Amino acid sequence: ALGTLIICSPVLCLWALWGHRAAMASSSSSAAPPPAPMAPVPAPLQPLGRRVAPEGADGEVLDEKQVAQWVAALTARDTGRVEVLEVSRCGLADEALRPLVALLLSASSQQSFLRLVSLDLSGNVLGNDGCAMLAESISALRSRPMGGLRSLALAGNRIGAAGAAALAEALFPELPDGTAEASAGSAEEYGLGLSDNPLGDAGVEAVAAVVSRKRCRAALFLCNVGLTGRGCIALNKCAPWLAGLDLGYNAVPIARLEALVAVAGPCLSSLGLEHMGSADGGRSMPKDLVLEALADLLVSARAPLAELNLAQNSIQDAGMKKVVDAMALAGATKLQELDVSGNRLRDGNVLAKLLFQGGERLTSLNLHGNELGDLAIVVLAAGISFAPTLRKLDLSRNRFGDEGMEALASAIGGQCDARADAAPCESVAAAASSDDEVSRWLEDLAGGASGRSQSTLWTSGGAEMGLLILDVSVNLIMDRGAIALAEARLGDSSSSTEMYAGGSSSSTALPSADIAVAVAAAPAGAPN
Repeated sequence: ALGTLIICSPVLCLWALWGHRAAMASSSSSAAPPPAPMAPVPAPLQPLGRRVAPEGADGEVLDEKQVAQWVAALTARDTGRVEVLEVSRCGLADEALRPLVALLLSASSQQSFLRLVSLDLSGNVLGNDGCAMLAESISALRSRPMGGLRSLALAGNRIGAAGAAALAEALFPELPDGTAEASAGSAEEYGLGLSDNPLGDAGVEAVAAVVSRKRCRAALFLCNVGLTGRGCIALNKCAPWLAGLDLGYNAVPIARLEALVAVAGPCLSSLGLEHMGSADGGRSMPKDLVLEALADLLVSARAPLAELNLAQNSIQDAGMKKVVDAMALAGATKLQELDVSGNRLRDGNVLAKLLFQGGERLTSLNLHGNELGDLAIVVLAAGISFAPTLRKLDLSRNRFGDEGMEALASAIGGQCDARADAAPCESVAAAASSDDEVSRWLEDLAGGASGRSQSTLWTSGGAEMGLLILDVSVNLIMDRGAIALAEARLGDSSSSTEMYAGGSSSSTALPSADIAVAVAAAPAGAPN
C-alpha cells in the first residue's frame, strides 16, 4: 500500500497542478475586459465673424467646384454669428450657385446660420434658373422659427421678369393684417435689390404685385431696369407698403412719375430719383411738376421721408428753392440725407437756408459736381452754424478757391470751439462778416420766425455735434486755403474729422495731422 502511494504521488501532483491552472484560466475568462482607451474630445469649431465672403474672390470668377470648396470650409466652422453672406462680383453662373443653395437648404433644417439676415449676390451673371433655385432656399429659411432673410441684393445680374417674381415671392412674407398703418408701424423691413437687371415693366409689375398681395413693408431698388409708365402704374398700387424706392436711371413719363410721388405711403423713408431721363424726350427729370409733388411730400405728414436723392437732374437753383421752401414749413424737418449733386447749383443763399431750415436733423449733404463759387461757399459756411447735426458734406468738383476754403475753415474751427464749450460758435458768423450783404442776410435769417439760435442748437448737442467728413477735392484751392483748413483742424487735438483734399476723383482721407504735411509738400501754385 505504501509503495502504491509513493508511485502514484507524482501523478496526483501533476493532476493537481493542471487543475489549478485550469481554474485560473476559467476565472480570468469570466472577468470583465479592460476598458478601451477614451476617444479624444473634438476641438470646438472656430467661430466666423458677422460678415462672411470668399477670401480674395472679389472680381475673380468662381466655378461650381470652387464654390463647393468654400461651402465645405464654412460647414466646418461655427456659423452662429454670421449675419451677412456676401458672394458678390465673383462671376457666378446658375450652375455655380448649386452648392450655396444646398448650404442654405441644409441651414433651414439644422442649427446653423441662425442670425443670417442678408445675402449679397450682386455683380454676378445669374439668370432666371438660378433665381428659381435661390427662391427655394430663401423660402426654407423663412420657415424657420427664428426667421429668414431681410435683405437680398442681386444688382448687376441677368435676371428677367420670371426670376424677379420668384425672388419676391420667396423673400416677402405675407401679412394678413397688413394694412398701410400696420405696415408703417412694423419694425420688419425687407429689401430687394434688382438694379441693373433686364426686368422691364413686366418684372417690376411682378414684384409690385407680390408686395401688394402680401402687404409687406418692402424696399425696392430698381435703378436702370427698363422701367417706363406701365411699371410706374404697378408701383402706385403697392405704394402704401413701400419703405424705400430707388428708380434712378429709368426713362419714366412725367405724368406717371408725378403720380407715383404723389401717392407715396406712410412707410416711405427713402426715395431715389437720380438721373431720371424723361420718356417725353427730355434729358432729365422736369423741374416743375415732379418737384412740386416732392415739395408736397416733404410738407405733408403722410411719409416720414428721411433720405432723398435728386442727383444728376439739372434742377438748378429754381428747383432747389422748391425743396428748401417745402422744408421751411412746419413739420417738414424729417429729412436727414439729401443728395443734389450734379444739378448746376450756384446760389449759396438757397443752400444756407437749407442748412438753417433742416439743421436740426440733416446729417448728410452731397453737393458734388455743382457750380458753387467762393461767394456761395462763404454763405454756405455761415449756414453751417445752424446745422449742428451735419456730419458729412461733399463739396468736391465745384468752382471755389482759397476765399471759400478759408470761410469753411473758419466754420469748422467754430464747430470745434462750440463742441468744446457747448456754446454758440461766433467765428462761424464771422466768416461772412467780410461781405456786408451776406452778413445782413445771415442776421435776417437767424432772426426768422422759427426763433432758433446758434446757442440753443449747439448747447443741446455738446461735443457730439459737427462735421465728421468733408470732401473739397477737385476745386481751385491753393496753399492759402489748404493751410487754413489744416490749421482749423490741428487746433483741435480731439478732432476725428476726415478730410478729402486730394486733387483727383479718387481722393484719400487724411487725418488732421497729415494735412499739414501734404500742404507743405505740395508744389507752390498748384490747385488742390
